[in-house]
Amino acid sequence: MAAHFQSPPRKGEETIAVRLFTDMDYRVERPPATFEGEADLKHLCDNIYIGGYGQRTDPKSYDWFEKKFDMKVIRCKMDDEHLYHFDCMFFPLNSETALCCTSLLDKQEIKEIEKYCDLIPVSSKLAHAAITNCVRVGAFIICGSTLSDLHPGDKDYEDEHDKVAFMEKQLPKFGMEPILVNLSEFEKSGAAASCLVCHLNRASYSVPLM
Repeated sequence: MAAHFQSPPRKGEETIAVRLFTDMDYRVERPPATFEGEADLKHLCDNIYIGGYGQRTDPKSYDWFEKKFDMKVIRCKMDDEHLYHFDCMFFPLNSETALCCTSLLDKQEIKEIEKYCDLIPVSSKLAHAAITNCVRVGAFIICGSTLSDLHPGDKDYEDEHDKVAFMEKQLPKFGMEPILVNLSEFEKSGAAASCLVCHLNRASYSVPLM
């Protein structure tokens, strides 16, 4: 699915991506409305997807998805200007459980999501520290963190400490463990771990862990 990037520095990236995937014999579709790609649309299970809108993606794109493909999209409005993609608020650990900044969703959206999965609430403070901008590889959850370079009293120390402590407490319950990677160079342009990948499959979600 080709994205329509709204951030000025990224406009035109989709042209290169379309050429790459076409050369690899993938069929590339182009939604008629603004859509910023995988960062705004997270697969949960079966044909169920959860999509953010309001910052970069037009919800009309999800109407088109549902009509063209056999899929259901639960729509979640995003208002925090610093959390500009849905992966800044939502991360599926598996097909039944997700980390979610529930304080930034309305009750009806939460109720709809909980029909399909359990939510582990994370605070907006941790969301801003990129706790949901992760990548799952089997039993490992790759998460950006600069904690190893920080000291108590440093500007980001408390947020990074709390993020790592949260992950170390929650992930073992699901047979997972965090892999912390210093992504400070990417963070200079606003990128976290999930911004750096494009999933070609969901093989990790079928791996039995416990």
